[in-house]
Amino acid sequence: MTQTKKNKIQSQTGSSLALRLLLPTVLIIVIIYLAVDLIGSRISETLYNRQTVETLNNNLQLAQKALNEGWQNTEGAAIRTEALLKEYTTKVLAGRLDFIGFGDQSGVMIVDSYTGQNIQTYPSDALALAPDDVNQIIREQNSQFLVYELQKGGFALSTYFAPLGLHLVAFNKVGYEKTAGKENQKILLISVFALTTIMLMLMMFTVIYLSITNPLTKMRKKMSAMMKEDTYEETLSTTEGSLEIQELSKQFNTLISHIHTRDQQIHKHAETLEKTVEKRTSELKNAQQQLVLSERLAAIGEFASSVAHELRNPLSSIKLGVDKISEIESIEGNNKRRLVLIQKEVKRLSEMLSGILAFAAPSAINMTSIPLKEFMDDLITLSQDMEEKEKRTIVLSPIPAQMKITADDDKLKQTLINVLKNAFEASPPNSLIDIQITEKNNNILIQITNEGEPIPKEVQSRLFEPFFTTKSKGTGLGLATTKRLMQEMGGDIALENKDKNHIITILTLQK
Repeated sequence: MTQTKKNKIQSQTGSSLALRLLLPTVLIIVIIYLAVDLIGSRISETLYNRQTVETLNNNLQLAQKALNEGWQNTEGAAIRTEALLKEYTTKVLAGRLDFIGFGDQSGVMIVDSYTGQNIQTYPSDALALAPDDVNQIIREQNSQFLVYELQKGGFALSTYFAPLGLHLVAFNKVGYEKTAGKENQKILLISVFALTTIMLMLMMFTVIYLSITNPLTKMRKKMSAMMKEDTYEETLSTTEGSLEIQELSKQFNTLISHIHTRDQQIHKHAETLEKTVEKRTSELKNAQQQLVLSERLAAIGEFASSVAHELRNPLSSIKLGVDKISEIESIEGNNKRRLVLIQKEVKRLSEMLSGILAFAAPSAINMTSIPLKEFMDDLITLSQDMEEKEKRTIVLSPIPAQMKITADDDKLKQTLINVLKNAFEASPPNSLIDIQITEKNNNILIQITNEGEPIPKEVQSRLFEPFFTTKSKGTGLGLATTKRLMQEMGGDIALENKDKNHIITILTLQK
């Protein structure tokens, strides 16, 4: 199954945003309804109970006031019998409680505190409280108003009338659960809640459609059109929908802009790809040519080494023979001059063979830490004969005593002598050879500047090639050997034109 088909199946198993929000919305509405119902019922019940107790309090105060006034006008000791108490309370309270608007299940009750007998109940004895409720009330002989919760619902407010040993009880048997107000409240709550829920859901889905669903649908259609037509120049509206959708549209437009720019860059790269390939191919060919050249040089070096070894022994014999012949005193005139010329040529051939062997068969490297000041002083001393012979003067800049370099002593000495020899040969008589030593990063730079004509560009690129020389009697191995020695010591050498009249040789070594 391809990835495209998998994506289609995954998109089909999903649902719209409205459907995903429906269940959480219904759950939130139900939770809000239950919370409102519970809180509303608690508040309504509390208010009803508080109002009921307040009404009972007023009724009880009226009954207590009537008994107090009646007691003050009579002698209570002679009327303590139940019959006389009933007659007394009837006379005392007659007409005093008629104006109280008692409910269907409410009234005022006078109870004998000692026997628990009902003395009088207003407005009717049929409303008298149950014996269990009465027994609970008469246990407390307290003149303060005490509230009691009746067993079958409702409240009673009682006080003890000590002069006659009576309990005055104002009661209401109708609890909040039995009131018509609670049922009406539920009906009203359900109606208001249902209407509010419908309005909220309509409002929510309208807002979702206008701010999210509709803009996303437009975005999806435009994206499909872009991919189908493979064009990314159109942009989405950034003023429709919610702030999040607008921000998403801005980000999408930015993405489209990047894709468009990248598409143009790809086309541009495609146009230049062929040129790049041609350039890399040319570089590869050059690298292959350099590799072939290196292999040729290695072969030439090996052959030259073999030839040098084969020529060195007979050349040594010739030199010894010529030296013996030169000792004969009878040789004069042209023969003497020919003999001197042969000695010079033998010496030149010997030096050439030594150069070839040095280039073809490098010796081992012995790297040590060399005090540079002491080393350069010794080098200047060794070069004094060369200075006198070539009529050149070496000027060495001051060197700190603690400065050291890491190199092979013999190879470095050979390298510097070769460089100085080239500087002497390239500079005019009575000129200066300036040597300056500086530090750069972790390296020591030895700069040797001599006077002379600048090096041509076509020659400068080939200076370090083996067997390349501009001298009539050179072997072309001096600078090549010098560069190899420097590289073996971890350094390098370069020749530059300082100006029209000076050439500078820079040797780089590790500090």
